[in-house]
Amino acid sequence: GFVRCYDGVTGALQWTRSGVSDGDRFGIALSGTADWDGDGTPDAVVAADPTNAALQSYLRILSGDTGDVLWIQIGDDPDDDYGRSVAGLGDINGDGHNNVAVGASTASVNGTASGFVRVYGGPGVGCGGDNAPYCTGAANSTGSGSALLTNGTTSIAANELVLLATNIPPA
Repeated sequence: GFVRCYDGVTGALQWTRSGVSDGDRFGIALSGTADWDGDGTPDAVVAADPTNAALQSYLRILSGDTGDVLWIQIGDDPDDDYGRSVAGLGDINGDGHNNVAVGASTASVNGTASGFVRVYGGPGVGCGGDNAPYCTGAANSTGSGSALLTNGTTSIAANELVLLATNIPPA
């Protein structure tokens, strides 16, 4: 797969980025995110979930300005559907660094296909070596993996962020 970025004013193609191997389905999930590299341009979160079961899913944050890879995170297991849902969250914990959420709808962390959502962030301008999961979902006995979707902005002043979590088991 591939992802293309177009200028919102002129419609001109800015850049194109492709996956790393045949059948990796790069672009299976995509979200805009806040500026991770400090260039003043919002960036993009892009996931790949390969058709080849021997290859692991991965997540990339791409520069909105150049398409350069700013950060990569590899899924835990080739069969976990890591990256089927992604969301740029902005700075959700007030530490001055941007965060991104990624779902793995069929991961078996807390039972068969219980799924999980992880939120990553780090030192520097959003990217760093201390990225760690903040949350892992509980076991889901409904058989459907969980998903996280966002709409709106992460601006506290705008007060318009909507998070939608689906297929979450009851407490």
